[in-house]
Amino acid sequence: MDSIRQQLASVGMQGYYNIIMYSANKPETLLESSLLSDRRAENPSK
Repeated sequence: MDSIRQQLASVGMQGYYNIIMYSANKPETLLESSLLSDRRAENPSK
């Protein structure tokens, strides 16, 4: 059981690290996408 938990923990940390690095490398893209989704929510007709 310990080895399985170890593998899950390492995979989880790797994915978390990848998300952080991706966000750090592309902050403007994430910001633009969140702004676009906000505009869509405010104006569903567009």
